Amino acid sequence: MKEISSRDNPDYRRLLRSLSGKRSAEDRHAGIHDVALEGIHLCESWLSHIGQPELAFFDADRLSRPEIRRLLEATEPRHVRLCAPALMQSAGQVVHGQGVIFVARAPSPQAPSRISENCLWL
Repeated sequence: MKEISSRDNPDYRRLLRSLSGKRSAEDRHAGIHDVALEGIHLCESWLSHIGQPELAFFDADRLSRPEIRRLLEATEPRHVRLCAPALMQSAGQVVHGQGVIFVARAPSPQAPSRISENCLWL
């Protein structure tokens, strides 16, 4: 578990890139795309259906909230970044953030080998 208090932290900059949708040339070449998941329910769903995120940012002032505490305990410590509240507030995409944002690799499902009926592939 690491603490972040600077906007210059590489992990925090990765969070901001994920939120903006920008990717580095290396990531584009490798086909890697990070997504940012903001909010308790979305992060809980990711943990239960996909697994551990690449990084998990928590507002250090909101760790006493039971739902945040459960998420923190379910996340492997090596992925956890405790952030100063001002950093979380400036990174968040919603007006009243819940104090947690995951950065994860976007899943890239394989196309089926055969399509036997009408469908829409997104």
